[in-house]
Amino acid sequence: MNATPDSRAAWCCALLWLGSALMVQIFSFPLWFGRPLVLIDYEFDYFAGLLPVDDPGFGRGRWLMAGFFMIWGLAHVRLVGWMERGCWSARQAGGLLAAGTAICLAGLPLISPDIFYYLAKGWVESGHGLNAYAVAIRDVPGQEHDPMFANVYAGFKNHSGNYGPAFQMICALAAALGGGDPAASLLVFKTACLAAYAACAWVAVRAAPSGPGGFRAFLFAAHPLLLYTFVTAAHNDVLMAAAMLAAWAAAADKRWVWVGCMLGLAFSIKWASLIITPLFFIHALGRPPHGWRACLVMGLAGLAVAGAFHGHYLESLEVLERFLSQGYRVVRGGLFVVVFPLAQGVGGEAALRASLWIGRLLFAGIWLWLAWRLWRVGGGTPVQLAAAAWAAFAAYFLFAAQVVMEWYFIWAMGFAALQPDARFRRWLGWLSVGVMPWAIFQVKSDFWGTVIANWGFYFSFAIPTVGLMVRWLGRQSNFEPDKGRSEPG
Repeated sequence: MNATPDSRAAWCCALLWLGSALMVQIFSFPLWFGRPLVLIDYEFDYFAGLLPVDDPGFGRGRWLMAGFFMIWGLAHVRLVGWMERGCWSARQAGGLLAAGTAICLAGLPLISPDIFYYLAKGWVESGHGLNAYAVAIRDVPGQEHDPMFANVYAGFKNHSGNYGPAFQMICALAAALGGGDPAASLLVFKTACLAAYAACAWVAVRAAPSGPGGFRAFLFAAHPLLLYTFVTAAHNDVLMAAAMLAAWAAAADKRWVWVGCMLGLAFSIKWASLIITPLFFIHALGRPPHGWRACLVMGLAGLAVAGAFHGHYLESLEVLERFLSQGYRVVRGGLFVVVFPLAQGVGGEAALRASLWIGRLLFAGIWLWLAWRLWRVGGGTPVQLAAAAWAAFAAYFLFAAQVVMEWYFIWAMGFAALQPDARFRRWLGWLSVGVMPWAIFQVKSDFWGTVIANWGFYFSFAIPTVGLMVRWLGRQSNFEPDKGRSEPG
């Protein structure tokens, strides 16, 4: 059969998508063969040491990489559109996604070596037999000669603890399976992140209210921001996102024990899942015939799972308490990086502290409004629950978060992918284009370069997010009681 103009254009876009993914990461491939693996010196250096940081070519190279990220995102948006119109088949999209995933699996996390801190804390337990929540890396005997600690930031070596205890178990297992070799341990952990990422995409397919859900899965699974931050850089947020989306899928099927178990697991991976956990209880309370019983079952199951993990690492509760009482001591990517330079000139520390509390109050007000809207419609449909979860996370990023990293967006993006409304797809598409180019310049820039990059990063997601919240969540019809509409799942 002869190729149509649209199919030829789709193939050209596919080559741009694949070529951009390759160009962003190809210079990191040779680093796999170094023994020991050394990556800490190459953060945000996409040329992996081929150009000195003070070389003018290094700066031009970052602009080049920003351009490749934009091309990658634009090609992604166009491919999703052609797939939705039937010009690009699910089989073709699957082949392209497999090739892109292989590239990202081979790429090394030059944008953030946080993964090596995770693995190092796992190795503290599985390799040295010490409690990762009680012992800092600097206090591990012989740590200066252990290759598993060679790629950890010096400042991170002073920290005791990790994220949640379930995540610590995953890190310890990955480090043990890697046998103390940083490259092997990284590959094991990246494979675990890939499995969690595939689970998220599976939920997106399952959520399609009618017809094939392939284009929706491709929109999520082939998203450049997500592929790079979770398959390449292996950030742990994808593990929490998979558990949260599994909880949503179980809620759609009214399997309340599994909802509680998955929420307990999500909390035990990363405590940020608490932001939306109460919304699941509001949803369950409105489900006939015995909503209170569903809430009780969910609560007991969640407490059992979270209690089992935290009971195994009692010191993790001290880390949680310290985080809740002290919060972050830095600002990056959120509203406060916009306010910070202004506050310095207006009221200094007092003005910044006031802006923190104003932002938190705005977030609390939006969260309570969302909870009320769900309660008012009897807990809402699963699609309405997903929309409320998206909005809760989005409001947190907009107003309350001191730190917003590009990989945090999966918290909200997973729930956006469950929405049949095309406006959520456009929001997801915009994030594939508008975020990563700014993130590249947030590190290793001069003062004003960093400020401008942070402002650009914030407004690149804030403007479309506020627009979507106002246009979609503000419409009464989007939060009306279900009138015989079929629910996904």
